[in-house]
Amino acid sequence: ITLPMLVILMIPPAVHAKSGGKWKKHGVKKGVTVYTQTVEGSGVPRIKAVSTVTATTDEVWDSFQSTLKTTKGLKQFKKLGSCGENCEFIYQRLGNALIKDRHYVVKMRWTINEKDGARTYRRMWNKTSEKSPEGKGALPVQAISGSWTFKPTDVPGQTRIVYVNHMDLGGSVPDGLFSMGFVSYGYKIVAKLRKAF
Repeated sequence: ITLPMLVILMIPPAVHAKSGGKWKKHGVKKGVTVYTQTVEGSGVPRIKAVSTVTATTDEVWDSFQSTLKTTKGLKQFKKLGSCGENCEFIYQRLGNALIKDRHYVVKMRWTINEKDGARTYRRMWNKTSEKSPEGKGALPVQAISGSWTFKPTDVPGQTRIVYVNHMDLGGSVPDGLFSMGFVSYGYKIVAKLRKAF
């Protein structure tokens, strides 16, 4: 089952489900290395997909904004207002023909830090209970959190891409089945961004 990871464009805060172990290398495909980490209380691992491209962080950020503008399976995306500086509440609804819709509200946060003329971009997201999902006929996602980071490497003109994500659908979807598609998605989403360079 390939499920929508609309989460991709979000960038929330620093409240993540507790990890239960060290990162373990899963594999390398098309220039993308994926690691997994157990998450306390969840049968779905946290994933980390890492790659390096020959482009500045500004170029990668601009491409990210356009290349990943839409996510398969994202049925609804709605801004629900500010949660502070560089922070927004976002409602999202995911749909897949094989399972009941899921929805949630996250806090999306972002930072841009500059050093020696080069910028590091970061987006982070996590589920929040400060606002309730507005939609009907969908189940709440049990957990979701993650981030995108675009950081300059020691080689001028190169950028390190790091995508971290964890999602636990809850309900009756088997963790093992969902996990396979979730890990595979880590490779695919970063490979998609790499193609722009």
